[in-house]
Amino acid sequence: CSGERIQKMVLSGGGAKMKNLPEFLTTELSNLSGTKIEVANPWQNIKQMRTSPNLAPHEALDFTVPIGLSMRTLL
Repeated sequence: CSGERIQKMVLSGGGAKMKNLPEFLTTELSNLSGTKIEVANPWQNIKQMRTSPNLAPHEALDFTVPIGLSMRTLL
């Protein structure tokens, strides 16, 4: 262990939709280490799209794996 602390944790995929998970982790981890919790937006860095789809944040999480798999051919 290098002694470095985790500064930010990004939750993605369907598991990130668990009720109150981001709030729970924020409370627990910020008290221990100051770690910030963020819910991913899988559409955030898709440059080929002019605008992100009009989805609620919890709906966008359903696209994390399909977007990741489709990007394999772009890399």
